[in-house]
Amino acid sequence: MSMYFASLSLLATSASPPVDTVRQSLIDRSDRWFFWLVVSSIVVGIGVCLEAPESTIALKRWFRHWRREPDVPPEDERSLAIPASYLGLLLVILGVAGEGIFEALSSNAETTLRAHDEQVLGDTISKAGDAADAATRANTAATGAETKAKAAGEKSAQAENSAATALVTARNARREADSFEAKIASAETKAADAESHLAESLERANSAEKESIRLRDILGGWQLDEDAKKLFAIDTQGFLGTPFDLAVNPNEASFMEELDGILTSPSVGWVRLPPKDTSGTGVTMLIDGKASVLLTSGIMLEVDQDQVDPLKPAITALGTALREELHLDTINLHLVPPGSWGKRIHIIIGKRQ
Repeated sequence: MSMYFASLSLLATSASPPVDTVRQSLIDRSDRWFFWLVVSSIVVGIGVCLEAPESTIALKRWFRHWRREPDVPPEDERSLAIPASYLGLLLVILGVAGEGIFEALSSNAETTLRAHDEQVLGDTISKAGDAADAATRANTAATGAETKAKAAGEKSAQAENSAATALVTARNARREADSFEAKIASAETKAADAESHLAESLERANSAEKESIRLRDILGGWQLDEDAKKLFAIDTQGFLGTPFDLAVNPNEASFMEELDGILTSPSVGWVRLPPKDTSGTGVTMLIDGKASVLLTSGIMLEVDQDQVDPLKPAITALGTALREELHLDTINLHLVPPGSWGKRIHIIIGKRQ
């Protein structure tokens, strides 16, 4: 009998819980979608790098023209930088689209995995309760069998056998209950791991989305949507005839045109003056005949020191409109010596960083 109990104990302790193939499949699916999300982010980075050579070539030719070098070669229409730049643009578009798709698929897989773990935990708790009830009933039966064996004299052997059988049943039920309790603990651990994995995946997905949005905004330069243009015009109204001029980085020529259109519109009525010659040569390179060229970054306003007071209301309105509609923390105002620009607001539009 003792050898039989020892064999039962060895079998109970050596049995391993079955592998949850459904959960493993869900984990594999989640990891697969996250892998493709990372690949999409890498594709966006490669696309940005491929767009850089053509912009560099164009900037170099412009710089040589600006310096009036006589031997500037014509633009090479067969340059590999042109298809490389176009390929880079396609990669950026595909990468950003892929990030959105695979982020949604990864989040859905994590949600399904967590629901599966919660279902397994609920089933295990239910089975553990049934096993505990069975153990209680077995213990009660064993106690009754032992009492009957003592009262029945000549039937003691049979009663002892019945009691032994009941005890074996009780012990088996107790081992089963212990096994279910171990499964409950394992399921709770898996659920906690799944929740942690889901939180990490969501954090990585949010970071990837923020990075793609930041890259897209930088490549697009300064921008005003239609609502922002209306608010900008409202902020700068009431200062009819305010003189200003423009200096712009060539990469932000499109935004310069939008800003000039708003300030010189009939509803705002500001007056754009021709840019001053600051090179000392008497010749100033202009963009679209409106703004001088300045290779810088950021947005700044310059005003002569002796013109601050008469222009202060317009300066404040313009700075507020630029800061609020472009979502900037601050707009720098640089005071220059009297006579530098005269009675005007010098608006510097640098490249967006």
